[in-house]
Amino acid sequence: MRPLKRSLSGVEIEVHTLDKRGYISNKADTIVSECKKHEKNISVIKEYPNTIEIQSYPSVKVQNTILNALESFQILIEIATRNDIVLYPLSVYPGSFNVQNINTFTPYYKFKKIYIHNKMVSCPEENTAAFHYHYTLPRGVFDHKKKFLKFQMAPKIKQTLLDSYNMAIAMDPALITLSQSSPLLNGKYVAKDCRALITRTGKYLPFDGLYSRHPTFGGLPIYKHTVSDLIHTINRRYEKINEIWEKNNIDSSAMKKKGVLSFSWHTVRINKIGTLEQRTMDMNHPKYVIAGTVLMKYINKKIQQDFLRVVPSDIGINEPFKEEGGIVHIPPHTHLRKKLQRWSICDGFENKEVRNYTRKFFRFGKRCTHPKFYNAIRPLENMINRNKSVSDMILKRLKKWGYGRDDHVPDDVCAKLALTSCKQLYKEIEKTKKNIVDIE
Repeated sequence: MRPLKRSLSGVEIEVHTLDKRGYISNKADTIVSECKKHEKNISVIKEYPNTIEIQSYPSVKVQNTILNALESFQILIEIATRNDIVLYPLSVYPGSFNVQNINTFTPYYKFKKIYIHNKMVSCPEENTAAFHYHYTLPRGVFDHKKKFLKFQMAPKIKQTLLDSYNMAIAMDPALITLSQSSPLLNGKYVAKDCRALITRTGKYLPFDGLYSRHPTFGGLPIYKHTVSDLIHTINRRYEKINEIWEKNNIDSSAMKKKGVLSFSWHTVRINKIGTLEQRTMDMNHPKYVIAGTVLMKYINKKIQQDFLRVVPSDIGINEPFKEEGGIVHIPPHTHLRKKLQRWSICDGFENKEVRNYTRKFFRFGKRCTHPKFYNAIRPLENMINRNKSVSDMILKRLKKWGYGRDDHVPDDVCAKLALTSCKQLYKEIEKTKKNIVDIE
């Protein structure tokens, strides 16, 4: 079979804005305005009053995508510093967080907050920052004019689309474990990955998340075995959005222009720009974000270029990501949703099965990766070898400061903790950039 044309990679990086004391600051507008005024070549947007999103330019060469994202990040730091703002590189701010005036939100985000989210959640979405990875869908499956999947496509392309989609879902517990950076919520320990717990839903998770009111729109998707099933799920979800609009007499004309694919907030989704978007990961230190980007790029490339089949099976329970005869085995969805998802969010490396799953995932990803990128993915390899995520390191630091998992951490200590993670951020980026530049 002839290889598919090479696909583009892209990333979105979200960061919180803090004041110099380490408390949340709602100055995202100011920083973004400064960027647009003085730095025309970087793409940044205000996600929320306290959150800025950096968007990289997509490229076939992953090093180009990475360097663009890192250089944009550095420029953003420089502008923030001039405005007495500190950028927080982790996912959930550890201390108290004041809910913002909803009138400052765009109609799209206001609709989501009022009509989709569970209002009883103790943490609003604006206190969650994530890292999203995009990989272009196989050529010939997406209609860019209609911003939707094509109904007619070659059988082998259909299969590659499904294999890419199911692999993205299977990677979820491992990516949660490797990226987790948010163990505290409002000064209390909740889980190794608070953001994942907050932004999901389901009876198998010990938390009433943002989408428990409307589980159709968020959480971990189910494997799909036919493209017809995938399209049906997307259309049915959009029908439910229309029902909400009609029931509440909402003027939806502006939101409809966003397209059918804009109303999914799952951990894996088909994006309206024609990409497969992986939304599992916490925001984290640059070296981990970049290592994850490289792994996901080469895993997706392996599936699309080599037509690797991704098959849920019982083999995938004990030997996840085992590759044999052009097939890679992943666990059945019930095992993934009921067990691995919860264990990775709540326990991380402390759970034996999660450790095994994450280690097997990394080995598979490393086999897919070009050797010249081994230095770039080494930070994740080191993390696996020490069996400690960034969340584990945060908890270790708090223990040194005299706070255990059952203690409430005061806001001033949380502010100090947040600033500790911000120190040396610019130098971290510079060091990570050097690893990538040296590849050339």
